[in-house]
Amino acid sequence: VKKLFKVFSMMALNYNVTINYHYNKNDNDLSIVVSVGNWKRGWLVLPQIKIVIKLIKDEVLFLKANFLIHRNTPAA
Repeated sequence: VKKLFKVFSMMALNYNVTINYHYNKNDNDLSIVVSVGNWKRGWLVLPQIKIVIKLIKDEVLFLKANFLIHRNTPAA
């Protein structure tokens, strides 16, 4: 697969959605989560390593989403 701008192989934009537990099977690079919008709190859940990360507006988070099962909670 030819990479977009020689950096990313794909992009997903999730707006006002809650994604159930999954892992990004064919994503061999780092996944980047950018938290934007008009909300006060939300969480990224990583059950394999028993971590819940509080998402902060305008924050950038990097993770290996092809190894870690993850989901987000509804933003409020």
